[in-house]
Amino acid sequence: MVEDREEDRFLLALLLRRLGLTNTILQLPDGEQAIHYLSAEGIHAERRSFPLPSVLFLDLRMPRKSGFTVLEWLRANPLPNPVLVFVVSDSLSRGDIQRAYQLGASSFISKPLNEAEIRECIRSHPQFWEFEDPSL
Repeated sequence: MVEDREEDRFLLALLLRRLGLTNTILQLPDGEQAIHYLSAEGIHAERRSFPLPSVLFLDLRMPRKSGFTVLEWLRANPLPNPVLVFVVSDSLSRGDIQRAYQLGASSFISKPLNEAEIRECIRSHPQFWEFEDPSL
């Protein structure tokens, strides 16, 4: 999860757990740290301790490097395994949404976050999630 606002990170993690997901949730505050993590740089160099994600929740507007920069990095540096990228944003700009999809976003989730929208994203891509109760 790459999100600069702590309250949004907390709410998303809460919603995911409420929906019964058991995936490990790593929280990063900006796109710069996300790129360091994804490229196994610095403190994230040991992949056994810091495995690549299967799902990435990515805010578009963040300090240091934006979500668009992370999407551009992912496009230029494909990861060995597929990563499902959910762009999470309060921007409903048609241009932002189109650009996110053009850069490889799997889905666009609008803020404020709500359980129904998160549940639908999970149901659309069940192979990327680990569940307490597989009947979700």
